[in-house]
Amino acid sequence: MTKKILSLILAAAVIALSGCNGGGTAQTTTTAAVAPSEAWEYEMYIEDLDYFMDKYFQNYFPAKNAMAIMDAVSLKDYLENALEALAELKKVIYPPNLEEVHSDFLYSVDLAEELMECNLKISDYIARADSLTDEDYGELEVIYAEVDDILAKMDEGDGILNAWFGAQKAAYSYLPNGGYKAYSAELESLWDTYVTEINLFTEVFFNGAEGDAITLSNDCLSLLSRIEDIEAPEQLKIYHDDVLKAIQTERNLYQTVISLVQLNSEYREIAFEDRPADVQEQTKEYSETIDAYYSEENIEYYALYEAVIAALESADTLAGQ
Repeated sequence: MTKKILSLILAAAVIALSGCNGGGTAQTTTTAAVAPSEAWEYEMYIEDLDYFMDKYFQNYFPAKNAMAIMDAVSLKDYLENALEALAELKKVIYPPNLEEVHSDFLYSVDLAEELMECNLKISDYIARADSLTDEDYGELEVIYAEVDDILAKMDEGDGILNAWFGAQKAAYSYLPNGGYKAYSAELESLWDTYVTEINLFTEVFFNGAEGDAITLSNDCLSLLSRIEDIEAPEQLKIYHDDVLKAIQTERNLYQTVISLVQLNSEYREIAFEDRPADVQEQTKEYSETIDAYYSEENIEYYALYEAVIAALESADTLAGQ
């Protein structure tokens, strides 16, 4: 009974933390026309959004990992920090003529806040997962239903990530060469978040830190897809195309890691030498692919980094014209 409950908690918890990249049409409001603000007001607005969104994601992804390995103590800390960042986002002062887009953003912040609060409740049950009662299980079902309702609302509108970049772009549109600045800001934000995830992935998969390599790999894949989806200005498309090409190699790495971890998990109770010959061969193939990626001879190892840096430098040059 306990093992079954633990599995249900884990499955639901991972789903509950998946509401990062919503899509669709954002909630909108109709407002009267307002005169544009001063440039510094847009710059301050963008800076405040970026600062607290970075704080949010610095805790969001580690929280997902903590949820996956059922580390209730770390999970609670990360969730509380994420909620603090969301609370600060609600206080950000916006230029009056951005009221509509900021309202859309705040709607996504509210949903993210509700989701984090649900996960805080779940963390309490994870902390005492070995002694859950039938009553506890019933209470968890109520929380899961609440989570499903929140995720449904997220699917109807923009997730917080898309809403953030939407607000960014709206603000940049009032600044000189704003299209280039918006591209640079979005790419840099996603890249910084991706690097944070890479470091966590490396600690878990290669250095033996506690964590879930599959969850981390999927997070990396999600961020790579989000980078692919960035809309590049015409003069930057040649650079963004290089980013897209380099992403393919990175994607292959994480997909291989997922396959290897799943295979080893399936045969975890069987010594390697006692596994079927085809399983041994497939395991070696996956391991060799991963080793080859990190070998000194792999000229593609830095390809994505170099492509991103080139795109950022070109965008910043054009933005400064």
